[in-house]
Amino acid sequence: MTAPERSTDRTEPDPGPTEEEQPSDLSLADSGTTLLKRTFRAYYRHLWPLIVAAGVPVAPLVLLAQPLLVWLTHDAVFVNGSLEPLSGPDTFTLVAIGVLILLGFLLAPIPVGASVLLGGGALLGRTVSVRDAWRAALRRYFTTLTWIVQLIVLSLVAIAAFVGLGLWLPTETPMWLLAGMALLPFLLLVVPVTVMLPVALIEGHGPWRGLAVAWRMGRYDRGVHFFCVLGSWGVMTLANRGLDWVLQSQVGWGGMHPMALAVSFLVSAVAAPLAVLLMCAPVVSRKHQPYFAPQPYLTAPDLPRERNLDLSRVADHLPNAHHAGRSWHVMPLPLLVAVLLLPSLIGPAAMWADPFRTPDMTSSPVEGTHGDEFMVDLSPQGSHAVVSVIRRGVYMQVCDPDCTMGPTYDTNRLGSAVAAVDSGFVRTGWREVRHDSDSGKNPYAPHPDSGLYLWECDSVRQCDEDDGTQIRRFGGHLFSIYSAVASLGEGLLVVSYVSPDDSPQLDEIQGGDKGGLLAQVCEDLACSNPHSIPLPDDITVGSSTVEGPFLDVAIAPEGGFTIAAFDGSWGTLNAISCPDTECAKPKVTPIVEDQFRREYEGGFRSRFGARIEHRPDGTPVLAYREVKTGAAHLVDCHDSACTDFTDRAVTGPGWARPVPGLAVDSHGKPQLATFDMAAQRLVLMSCHDTSCAESATTVLADFTGEPVVSALALDRQDRPHIVWTDGERTFAGVGSSGSTEYLRCAEPLCGARDQTP
Repeated sequence: MTAPERSTDRTEPDPGPTEEEQPSDLSLADSGTTLLKRTFRAYYRHLWPLIVAAGVPVAPLVLLAQPLLVWLTHDAVFVNGSLEPLSGPDTFTLVAIGVLILLGFLLAPIPVGASVLLGGGALLGRTVSVRDAWRAALRRYFTTLTWIVQLIVLSLVAIAAFVGLGLWLPTETPMWLLAGMALLPFLLLVVPVTVMLPVALIEGHGPWRGLAVAWRMGRYDRGVHFFCVLGSWGVMTLANRGLDWVLQSQVGWGGMHPMALAVSFLVSAVAAPLAVLLMCAPVVSRKHQPYFAPQPYLTAPDLPRERNLDLSRVADHLPNAHHAGRSWHVMPLPLLVAVLLLPSLIGPAAMWADPFRTPDMTSSPVEGTHGDEFMVDLSPQGSHAVVSVIRRGVYMQVCDPDCTMGPTYDTNRLGSAVAAVDSGFVRTGWREVRHDSDSGKNPYAPHPDSGLYLWECDSVRQCDEDDGTQIRRFGGHLFSIYSAVASLGEGLLVVSYVSPDDSPQLDEIQGGDKGGLLAQVCEDLACSNPHSIPLPDDITVGSSTVEGPFLDVAIAPEGGFTIAAFDGSWGTLNAISCPDTECAKPKVTPIVEDQFRREYEGGFRSRFGARIEHRPDGTPVLAYREVKTGAAHLVDCHDSACTDFTDRAVTGPGWARPVPGLAVDSHGKPQLATFDMAAQRLVLMSCHDTSCAESATTVLADFTGEPVVSALALDRQDRPHIVWTDGERTFAGVGSSGSTEYLRCAEPLCGARDQTP
């Protein structure tokens, strides 16, 4: 055992080297202020050598990881700036990640050890060359490797303690108390473990001996040790987690975003040297002997003694001072810059080039969706989108891109509809009014104030509710009630349906009707004097007491309109076309005939239905969900009245698939938001032609439950806006509950390949 090692024996304390024995180029910091000045002076003067010492050894490994980094984007999407994989890693990816982690674990002692030796020497006053630091780190390889293992084990123990306390303590225990109980012992242990590495490398100890010396060094200097270690880990945490939060919240670059990766690399490269210097700082601090009151039973050798860094031992184990040339010169400067920068920037640059056309979207949760029977109306308006959730009431939200709740209206009735107009919206709703008890009439007798009402609001963010305007008077029983509304010039087109009622009492209501399908044209948004258009009375819509997209209307570019009427009880679909707003002779085209031998009253009727849009040339296109198989169908109308059409199944079967969302871009090509039920993914189908004989499919999200709804709309730049719900069955056959999301793609087609929008 050498003389410096005997200094740990309390009975024979080593007074340390005398003033004459101290190396001339090494010195300790006598105060905290001096230590802080030394740290930042060393950071300013030795930043580049520290970057070179840590960066050059890991450059080959970083370069090796770049293809894997790019490969991770092939089955993923960017959501709110963060890369989200759509599936778990395959075997090749897992093996590649494992190999990279193993290589990184084995390689880490070289850059870490070299940085500590170079940084510790800088704090003590000795300039160490990068080459000498690498050689010394290689000689002390296993000491640094043991230090890394100690940190890993300590972190795992802290995590296990946190989980164990959470399982052992009562469930109402506050989270901050659990974190404190687990972190306090961790903080007490992580300080000496962190300081162990600079002590062991600079003084030339083994890992366990270095840990003991680090503990003794901090005996009377716990504050300096604690705050330096806290600052060291805090700098790296801010450079990683803190920077990620800033980039995500302020710029929109989340995890794995190409620009976020590049910025994180540059910031980490600058922050890591400061973290190393703060880790070495406690070792350089001079400890002062505290005062002990005289005790008759203690002699001088028995008194506790401070433990400073042994500079004579440091002089033997720290690499010699570098005097000739630049300490960082290991290769020509241009080549050195290329070695440090290019490996870490190749991957982000390749990701920015987007070889896999990874979709880039923003996402926000949508409120107000409960159960399985609701509809969603989606209308992009400039920089934002208006989302309406329609069930027994209307729940307005504005997504820009985060969705915020607007006005809400509870009607306790199905069959409402919403249309965004200018900066506001209009909505419809059914109302059944009963007679007062003192009127002398049966409370359930037909009432002239019953029927369909319309409300106009100037703002989608705030609107006071009034009594509305009655636009359709119907005093019968409200069964199978539905409505649809669309902008028509400066006015509106309202289409509504209610199950016919042939009760003679309805004749007593002046201006009322017997039910069925009715279209009404309004000259203004208030719809004070609508013009009613009678439609064939043999068309049925919807299914009793079920909400769903059974009634839809689209306005033709030249002023006509087409109605899609779906009967959920029989599975029939009809298209009713009017060439103008007078609609003297509406044309009815059966798209799908009866699918059931008798009326269907089973589950999943809310997922039946159809949607309709017009192309720029005036021909309609429809999408519906086939009632028996659940396949999504696209109907390509060859003329404006849809007398000739092509019905094409664009997906395979899927019994839980809802009606696909439908939109037509500025080139007349349909797009559908639907679900790949086999792969359990939400997809955007972009048709290559008007008939969708060929299409490109872009995966947008995965789901684990049962999809409930999908709605699609395009803005003026043809960028898709989607609302969809991933539902969880609550009990067999009766609805579901789940989460609803609003998605906005950053580019047309959401990045679909092989198609020019």
